[in-house]
Amino acid sequence: MGGSGGGGSFSSSDMQRIQAAAEERLKALASKSTKVLFICESTDRKSLEAQLKKSTIFKKDRVIVIDASEAAKVDELLDSATFLVAYTDAASSTAFIDGTIDKALVKKIGCVHVKANSKALIPAKITAYRMRSITWRELESIFK
Repeated sequence: MGGSGGGGSFSSSDMQRIQAAAEERLKALASKSTKVLFICESTDRKSLEAQLKKSTIFKKDRVIVIDASEAAKVDELLDSATFLVAYTDAASSTAFIDGTIDKALVKKIGCVHVKANSKALIPAKITAYRMRSITWRELESIFK
């Protein structure tokens, strides 16, 4: 016979409070970050570099960019990074990003995913670990 589950539901104000708290945690992490490691699949490197070139927030001395073709350097670069941004645009798979996210979590490095467009692939590890997936504009507002 039908019964209801014991769990309550979230109201929209509860969701807004949760969202605001998550936003504040990200801003706190970002404000303490001195080196931001941007990772992408090789397919998306030019797109990522174009975004960074236009940015007034991310200065060259604070940014490291690596794609799948440089996977051998990832451990060394993670050692000097304080925040990780996984970027997707046209990539059809994200094996490099997923592997790097696992390594970043072991090192307790904060991470966020940036979608260049609404159809960009969300890496499996972003979904699995329930990390934020945001736009470039939202990323820049976090680091302001």
